[in-house]
Order: sequence, then structure tokens, then C-alpha cells
Amino acid sequence: IFYPFLKQFSKWLSHRYVDDHPEITRYINNSLLQETDSAIRALKSENFRLLANTIELNKRGLEINDNSVSETDLTNKLLLVSAHKKTYSDYYEMVKHLNGEIIDFSLALQKQELTGNETRELHELAAINQYTMNAAKSVKDIRHNIKDFRESADDIIHTMFETLKNSESNFYTDLSEFIQKNTDVSSVDLLPFTKQINTKRDELIHKTYELSASKKIKDIELSTLLNVIHEIHGADESLIAALKVYYDFKGN
Repeated sequence: IFYPFLKQFSKWLSHRYVDDHPEITRYINNSLLQETDSAIRALKSENFRLLANTIELNKRGLEINDNSVSETDLTNKLLLVSAHKKTYSDYYEMVKHLNGEIIDFSLALQKQELTGNETRELHELAAINQYTMNAAKSVKDIRHNIKDFRESADDIIHTMFETLKNSESNFYTDLSEFIQKNTDVSSVDLLPFTKQINTKRDELIHKTYELSASKKIKDIELSTLLNVIHEIHGADESLIAALKVYYDFKGN
């Protein structure tokens, strides 16, 4: 009785129950678990993919329009499927889902017979993962502040928002270009990036206190600006830390 309707029923089910995260992973799958060397290499690649997506996610969260990186470069090849069509919130959920898949794979891999060196490598990869998600969360936590700054009728606040955004745009542009040039290099020097974000933070804090001292911003605005500066700096630090572990890992 149902046979003539199976095709239509199947089509209805495929539209009714859609996978929200198709092809979320690219390098890891359970078939690799028996080959620990291959599994760890795949996990490293997936961690870097998570990092690349977090960089793009944070740029979107900070409303940075960066056209300096071409559509055919390494970073964009690693981006999640249809990420460019997603809202920030949807993209964040995709990144979280990829993070969850990486953690699940890592836990499954830990159940295999591992050497001491392989166990240490898994811990290093977990550190990359943690730093990366810390960076994503730091930006997510100030998204409402970014929106308020952008929509503010106060010229002082709006100018500070543009200053924050421009300084971060420079950082992310430099970081993206650095990654493109160092895809196969280990133990690279990331100290210039640390100096860059520290200088940027200090300048922004100094400017904020100047505005407060001259009564151009209120105490609540001072507190909010300082918090945003702190979270942005934390996100930048986490990205640099993730890259440091990644590049050092590649040399092992």
C-alpha cells in the first residue's frame, strides 16, 4: 500500500530533518582511530581549521571588513561550508560544533594504546583547541557592546568604536598574512604580535582615561570601554598562544 508513496515520503523526511552542520569536519573521522600517527596528524589539521574559522568569526564579530586576503588563499579554503552566508550567531554555533567534534575525536583517540610522546601531543593539541575557543568566547561576550558602540549617537563613543575596530583590523590583517607565509614553518617568532597587541591595549586604555578625566564620557562608559578593551586583548592573546603551540608542535 505504501510502496508508491515511499519516494515522496523519503523526500519529505529529507526536508523535515536537515543536518544543520553538514561536512563540519574535514580531516578527522573514526576510521583513523586505529592509526594513531595518522589520527594525530589529522587532528592537528582540524585544530588549525578551527583556528582559521575562529579568526574569520572574530573579524565578523568585531565588524571588521578585511578584503586583504584573497578568496583562494589557504585560510578561506579551510572555512566551514557556507560560513560566508551565515549570521555571526550561526557561524559561532558552527565553530562550537566543530570544537565539539574535535573534543569527541580526541577523547576517542585517548582510549587507544598511545606512546608517551603521542599522549603529550594530544595535550598540546588540546591546548590549541582551548586557546582558540577562549578567543572566540571573548569576542562573543562583547558583541552587545560592539552593537551599542556602533549605534551610539555620542560622537565620542562612536569614534572610540572606530578606533578599536581599526586597530583590530590591522592586527587581523597582519595575522592572516603571517599565516599565509608560514604554512610550513615551525617555531616562528610571534613576539612582534605580542608587542603589537600590548601597545595597542595601552594606547586605548590611555585614551579612555583621558576621555574620562576630561568628563567626555561617563563612569559607566569608562567601565564598559575598559572591559571591551580587556576582552579584545584577551582574544588576541589567545589567538597568538594557539598559533605558538601549533607552530611549535609542527617541529616535533
